[in-house]
Amino acid sequence: MRVNVVGKEDVNYIKNGQPVQGIKLHVTHENTKEGAVGVACETPYFSNRYDAYHQAALVNVGDVVDMFYNQYGRIDSLQVVSGAAQGKK
Repeated sequence: MRVNVVGKEDVNYIKNGQPVQGIKLHVTHENTKEGAVGVACETPYFSNRYDAYHQAALVNVGDVVDMFYNQYGRIDSLQVVSGAAQGKK
């Protein structure tokens, strides 16, 4: 799914004595649901326990990114299509 990155947020806190670290990307994309008009927005979370975290760390606000999902419906990887990380194509 191709998305526009409109915000980025570092997540870092302690829960039940365990550190939680990750990144939230605030993204918009075309809303393809029947009867919908405009764009949809989401905030996917990337835990530092998964490979996609390292890819999300390289994403900048303003980038256009392709998000790829695994068989379980989770984001498996990211690829910057255009934007700051790609030299503003």
